[in-house]
Amino acid sequence: MTRQIAFGTRGPSRAVLEDRIRELEARTATLAEAVRLLTHALGGNPAAEPCEAAVAQAAREAHGLLMAAR
Repeated sequence: MTRQIAFGTRGPSRAVLEDRIRELEARTATLAEAVRLLTHALGGNPAAEPCEAAVAQAAREAHGLLMAAR
């Protein structure tokens, strides 16, 4: 990722800052969804051990989400 803060007499324009915020919001939403998938698979039933197949599937889905968002 490139440096996001400009130093000097002029900072980035309002439009550039708004674009950066939109991108960060989209990345944050993607990351939150990946975490939700993993936590659901790992913590579906706190009294039982997580199902390895469910965890593996959630990990694949989370990985796919994160790679698609790059």
